[in-house]
Amino acid sequence: MHIIETFVPIMIFLLLVSSVGIKISATLSAISGFVFFLRDLLRRRFPWYSLGGLGVLLVVIIAVIRTGQAGRVLLPGIGSNGLIFFLCFLSLPFKRPFVAWASYFARHYPLQWYWHPRVRPAYTEVTILWAVFFGCRMVLQILLMKSTNAFLVLVFAFLSGWPSTLAVLIFSYFYGTWRLRNLKGPSSEEFRNGDPPPWDGQKRGF
Repeated sequence: MHIIETFVPIMIFLLLVSSVGIKISATLSAISGFVFFLRDLLRRRFPWYSLGGLGVLLVVIIAVIRTGQAGRVLLPGIGSNGLIFFLCFLSLPFKRPFVAWASYFARHYPLQWYWHPRVRPAYTEVTILWAVFFGCRMVLQILLMKSTNAFLVLVFAFLSGWPSTLAVLIFSYFYGTWRLRNLKGPSSEEFRNGDPPPWDGQKRGF
């Protein structure tokens, strides 16, 4: 639900901007963001996610206003990169790294295993890597939004899409697996079974 609070305003803007224009789409998306913000306040919950969504939305709106037509192909990437960067950045102070959540939903290891002191550092370090990668990619996309060189924009849009994402995912997997092995913590099976140290370590991958 927290991720929805962050993501919905951005998606509303990106889906509507081409058909109804910047002013209407910005107004509707901002209203949805403020609804989530007010709901957090009424529930006496600090609005980390709703404020983050409004912040990323503001960046996207400014980028659209300042761009030419060629740069608009980068809009979806700016929104998604900004969202992932925000979630990675926000998860670190709470010691619940974003990459650990991504792995949990993909692999379904025991959730508490990810927070073990000899497991969490691997996911924290990869989350920092993701924050740097997606943050830098978002900044470059915003800078290129002003370009009138359609060829340059399209080439960057392609190279910064699935090829670079795939490279980061592959590196994350091998680095995370290596880091888990060196941390010498319990494997997910050993943690589930409550096995005492020394542990054999995670063998099923990051």
